[in-house]
Amino acid sequence: MVNELVLNINRVSFSYNSEVIFDNINLTVHEREFVWIVGPNGGGKTTLMKIILGLLTPSGGSVEIFGTSPLKARSRIGYMPQHAYLDQRFPITVLEIILMGQLKKGIKAGLFSSRDRRAAFETLELIGMSDLSGRPFGELSGGQQRRLLIGRALVAKPDMLLLDEPMANLDRRIEKELYDLLRRLNQNLTIIMISHDPAFVSEFVEQVVCVNRKVVIHPTAIMEREFIGELYGSGMRVVRHDQHHHDDDKTQGNR
Repeated sequence: MVNELVLNINRVSFSYNSEVIFDNINLTVHEREFVWIVGPNGGGKTTLMKIILGLLTPSGGSVEIFGTSPLKARSRIGYMPQHAYLDQRFPITVLEIILMGQLKKGIKAGLFSSRDRRAAFETLELIGMSDLSGRPFGELSGGQQRRLLIGRALVAKPDMLLLDEPMANLDRRIEKELYDLLRRLNQNLTIIMISHDPAFVSEFVEQVVCVNRKVVIHPTAIMEREFIGELYGSGMRVVRHDQHHHDDDKTQGNR
């Protein structure tokens, strides 16, 4: 049985002012896939994420999510941005952070329904933080804060989860705990994640998407050495360029 196609980016082009960021890129993602987006700074990773979210409009091509436009599909997408911009000194609790993910048009903070609160507590249980619901955000460790922000993106029960650098500046133990959480979530969710770190990814990611002014898809069944080395320096593992998605180039080969 083939999983449902949940994301279809077809010949998309995008420019900032006169600078071309993407030209005729293609990308498909299916239900319950775990996709890792990798690439150098300035290569377009976050721009691609914003196009998927409907925050940026392509100059050409089309983007469909769950068979409709990104704007219409937004209620089915959970998003964790790279920078949360939360003041560590602001007096907000773990539960209140989770409830922020329930904010909808016409609902003001503090006017949450019993269903919203029940969903928040269920999410805290899911991410292993139910015992911390009353703790101030600023008293959490870095790993707990990152886990909480993932929970904020999950509380509205999305079908797709987008994560922009969720592991940035975390130690290896905390990274492993978060990857284990994402692996469990991936049983029911499609996950697309931007990350610079390949340390744990090869264990459970279906495809790696290299973004550097074009999009190149890699199977993670074959991890070798040169590709990651090209992006981040020697000593890292590589993914082979098995499928190119740029213009009509379908050739195979190694970079």
